[in-house]
Amino acid sequence: MTDDELYQNVCNDVRTNRNGLLSRLDNMNPIAWESLTDEVKNTWKDYRQELLDIPQQAGFPHSIVWPTITTVGFEWAGSQPIADNETPPTEA
Repeated sequence: MTDDELYQNVCNDVRTNRNGLLSRLDNMNPIAWESLTDEVKNTWKDYRQELLDIPQQAGFPHSIVWPTITTVGFEWAGSQPIADNETPPTEA
C-alpha cells in the first residue's frame, strides 16, 4: 500500500467516525427538538458544525480536536444516547 493510500484510509476512518456522530444528530426526534430552549439548540447546532469542519482542521487526519457537547437538554438522537463529552474512538 502506498503512502497516499494509507493517508486516504486514515481520512476515510476519521470521516466514518464523524459521519456516525452526524447521523445520530440528524436523527434527533423533531418533537423533542422543538421542546429545547434556543440556547440548547444553538449548542447542538454549533457542535454539529464543528463535526462538519473536522476535515478542515490543520492536523487532519492525524491530529484532530474532536468537538465535545456538554449541554444537558437533549440526550437522545434516534434510539442511541449521546453522552456528555462524547467523542468517537480514533486510531489516527
